[in-house]
Amino acid sequence: MFKPVILCVDDEKAILDSMYLQLKSYLSEECIIELAESAEEAIEIIESLKEQNQKLAVIISDQMLPGMPGDELLIQVHQKEPESKKILITGIGGTDVLAKVVNQAQLFRYLTKPWDKVDLQMTVDSALKSYLQNVQIHNYTHTLEALLYASKKIAKQTTLNNVSHTILSVLIQELEVDKVSIVVFEDESILYEQTTTKEQEYFVPSPKPYQIPEKFYFPPNSIPQLQQYNWENPEYMQQIRPKSYYYMPLFEKEKLSCLVYLEATNQKNYFISERLHFLELLANEIILSIEKAKLIYTLEKKVQQRTTELVEKNKEIEAKNQAIMESIQYAQRLQFSFMQPEENFQLYFPNSFILYRP
Repeated sequence: MFKPVILCVDDEKAILDSMYLQLKSYLSEECIIELAESAEEAIEIIESLKEQNQKLAVIISDQMLPGMPGDELLIQVHQKEPESKKILITGIGGTDVLAKVVNQAQLFRYLTKPWDKVDLQMTVDSALKSYLQNVQIHNYTHTLEALLYASKKIAKQTTLNNVSHTILSVLIQELEVDKVSIVVFEDESILYEQTTTKEQEYFVPSPKPYQIPEKFYFPPNSIPQLQQYNWENPEYMQQIRPKSYYYMPLFEKEKLSCLVYLEATNQKNYFISERLHFLELLANEIILSIEKAKLIYTLEKKVQQRTTELVEKNKEIEAKNQAIMESIQYAQRLQFSFMQPEENFQLYFPNSFILYRP
């Protein structure tokens, strides 16, 4: 579950511990609270959070820090995390400092030492709610735009190969994953499978990141079992050791239509609710496009089969016609060998109808 991070920065451990307890008792389990005793330590924590795919929601910094002052820290943080809310705590007046951090770091609010406990709690709570609201609006807008783009791009394709390649390309682009695989099923066999990476290389990996059940069709009351099926291929997992991965089986009329595998090889906790929500919204378009491509593929296969049958039939007819023509030509040669020429018959029987054919 996604939990926003609040980072508190102060070089006095007693003050830092007091701030932690005051916020922890008020915010409960809604977020994660991190502590840093210097600007350098705060930056290291932010980099670590980024590597773990966690979001910095609020940073609260004292102005008087050793080395780098609080306002400079907030400006640097704003360059790395522009959406996060910044709160500055200062014990002395300094309108120039406040003006600077307001303009260059979009300061959310400043507090003076000693702060009021309720004021601190209400300020951080307000900053946190503002951040989450902005994230929600941004995610919703981005999801709609990405969904519209992806749906249009996928819907334009018709062949199974092009549809699959487009689905893989869209998922790589929109979700920024390292690897995506798709397996298309038809009845009780694999009709098509393909994998791609950020470099847009298409291949079938060995070993594969998925293992396929023996039967692909389940009665209606057994579909939940297939949804909970363990798709992991132990050989692949042991060899590659991806830190984040996700399997998405898709069904059409109680049959397994296709399986999509996504992987963020070196990032933990990558498939958060926003990314999974995008996948759920795109799932219907994937199913429709895959099923349409499968139908076209089946029709093309039938047309190809029928064309092959007609070609063979024409060859058979041509062979029979050739045999008939050769028989007629042979009879003509016999006729010319043993009978008078047609001109002689015309001469002897000028008033008669003569059929001079073998």
